[in-house]
Amino acid sequence: MLALRAARIATSQLAALRRANPELFSVVAARIQAIRDDPGGPNAGRVFMLDDGTSARLATYFDVAARRDLVLVWKIDVEDDVPTMTLIRAEHVD
Repeated sequence: MLALRAARIATSQLAALRRANPELFSVVAARIQAIRDDPGGPNAGRVFMLDDGTSARLATYFDVAARRDLVLVWKIDVEDDVPTMTLIRAEHVD
């Protein structure tokens, strides 16, 4: 299982999602756990390249309450010899 870290912005975005739409938050939280359990499995998301040359992964959800998409962005790295999932963003986009 991957360790879990989150950027400060991702933490605050997830907290806001939890308050605004607990049902969608539960779906996103389950996805995060599934990724941690099996990072290469069916929940692995789409891979894309960041400006710094590293890659990140992306999953999108439609937030019915907000009537717009929510994007979940994460990286999988090894930190201090521990495979780690780092949440970068969990934000709404238009």
